Amino acid sequence: RKAEAAEFELMREMAKLKEEKVPYRWGEWLEICLKRMKMTYQASTIINYQTTLGKWVTPAWKDLEISEIGREQVYSMIFENVDPALKPNSRKCILKYVKRLFQMAVEDGVLLKNPCIGIRVRVPEIDQKVLTAKEVEILLQEAREMNHRFYSVWVLAVMTGMRSGELFALRWTDL
Repeated sequence: RKAEAAEFELMREMAKLKEEKVPYRWGEWLEICLKRMKMTYQASTIINYQTTLGKWVTPAWKDLEISEIGREQVYSMIFENVDPALKPNSRKCILKYVKRLFQMAVEDGVLLKNPCIGIRVRVPEIDQKVLTAKEVEILLQEAREMNHRFYSVWVLAVMTGMRSGELFALRWTDL
């Protein structure tokens, strides 16, 4: 096994010397993609890619050539190799990041097809609870009586139907 690894490394070095195209390993391709993403994405997005992929994917795939990673390996990474306690939303996020990196490889001509195509993570719908008209009335009445600091915000939200993002984005010129 050690001899095969040494032979592989020697072949890689020889290919580089001949200026032939050397297949990228996962770790190398990740670094290339992150550098490229810095031009178009926010720093927080880059950090999310680094930390998420660095924790869940890179330890297992770091030295694998990206052309050798198939659909089965992606599937087992998402559904079998990560922590069983990981929530479906986190699995979906990991898949999204991996899919994006493979898509970049396809766009650059490094790969012929994205091995993530067709793999999906089902996320159960969240049962959103909505206050009844009577509950809203009680909430606003209690908030007004105790002079709660968010009373006016809650009244505005209830009376206009605005979401929290819309409320936070309001400016005096909007009124």
